[in-house]
Amino acid sequence: MKMKTFHRLLLEKLLKQNSVLVKGKILDAGSGQRRYDHLFKGEIIACDLNPKPEIKVEKCDLCALPYQNEQFDSVLCLEVLEYLTIDTVKVALKEIKRVLRPGGLVLLSSPFFYKDHQDNLRLSAHYLASLFNEIGFSDVYVSKFGNKFTAYYDMMRYGYFKAKYLKPFYLLELALAMLAIKLFCLENKQDDFYTGIMIKITKKNSECSAN
Repeated sequence: MKMKTFHRLLLEKLLKQNSVLVKGKILDAGSGQRRYDHLFKGEIIACDLNPKPEIKVEKCDLCALPYQNEQFDSVLCLEVLEYLTIDTVKVALKEIKRVLRPGGLVLLSSPFFYKDHQDNLRLSAHYLASLFNEIGFSDVYVSKFGNKFTAYYDMMRYGYFKAKYLKPFYLLELALAMLAIKLFCLENKQDDFYTGIMIKITKKNSECSAN
């Protein structure tokens, strides 16, 4: 049985809403699977620490991107920063700024209230926004997505796949939770239990690429 998490569904919804803004020469940084290529129009260069030549994923280190200054019109960095360390996140963001052209766009996402998937960090919306301001971005827009209802669904989904004897119970819980969320549009409500963050940044002409 294949079911996406609500976190993933809401992330894809936000990406679709912003896809028209992502154009030109696009860097998808940390894209091991090229999962979101179909959402964007333009020349997409995907790179990851673990390259996959068979799907044209180049090798790159986010802290030392192998690209020229101001080479890209748009940069995607989706569900990647949580695998870095507290000492390297800022370095990676500076590299994203360096390779982005003036007037270019960054779309970045990171999970928050979400299951551990062998990552290193949970970065709050406030902290990420402050980091972007610190490295010189001024046009920073932060969106939180998910809430306690979608988090509950995702926890039940996780329980379903891990359960040995209670799968029918979890399946019933999932069906009821999905019905309630969709019936009352609960996925759109905002509360302190956001499951993820999306940050949209435009690099102004006055924001140079120098560190």
